[in-house]
Amino acid sequence: MAEEKARDITDKDVEQWFKKKFEGWDKDGKCKKKSKKEVIYKGAGGGMYCIGWIGALVYYIQISTSFWDGILGVLKSFIWPAFLVHGLMKFIGL
Repeated sequence: MAEEKARDITDKDVEQWFKKKFEGWDKDGKCKKKSKKEVIYKGAGGGMYCIGWIGALVYYIQISTSFWDGILGVLKSFIWPAFLVHGLMKFIGL
């Protein structure tokens, strides 16, 4: 086995590596490449889930016949997407 010589790493090499690694970041540690369009797009799902949660909460409380059914309705309203997906998969036949 031939022994390979280790290359000496200089300060300039380290500096170039850091510049390349963090070129999209400013000095405060914030990413420069974020766009407002991307942030707005990612926020829409939470609003739709909130509206769905309120709708499910109202529905489950309306059909409850006792106090404990109402409590169960509140808990069911948090996991209504699971019921939706389960019903859809049942309908499709999966």
